[in-house]
Amino acid sequence: MNDERRTRATSHRGAVAVEFALIFILLVLLLLAAVEFGRAWYTVNVLSSAAREGARVGAMQGGGDVDREAAIRARIGEVLASAGFSDVTVKIEMSQGYGQPLKVEIERDFRTAATRMLPQLEHLRLHGSAVFNQETP
Repeated sequence: MNDERRTRATSHRGAVAVEFALIFILLVLLLLAAVEFGRAWYTVNVLSSAAREGARVGAMQGGGDVDREAAIRARIGEVLASAGFSDVTVKIEMSQGYGQPLKVEIERDFRTAATRMLPQLEHLRLHGSAVFNQETP
């Protein structure tokens, strides 16, 4: 009778170990997905913040288009440098005159740790944009 109980306990322990291994793999994958989503969310927030700061500077900056674009790019560079981003694409659309829209778009490739498992994520491009009305003529 005692040997039968030991056999049952051992087989239950083995089943528990297998179940734990399966659940553990799923939990690790879920954790990695949450971390990658958090990194992507952070990147979008930084890009949007940089675009907003650049558009704000451009909307308040007087002078010619060349000076305003230089000021916009300088401010974007400052914001992105604090986050460690350097490889971005910046598009600036300026209209002439007071109250006209000024649009700034920033794009960046997002590199995930999961590209080996999901090659569809290899060319994920994230962007942030902002539109401000120009406050100076």
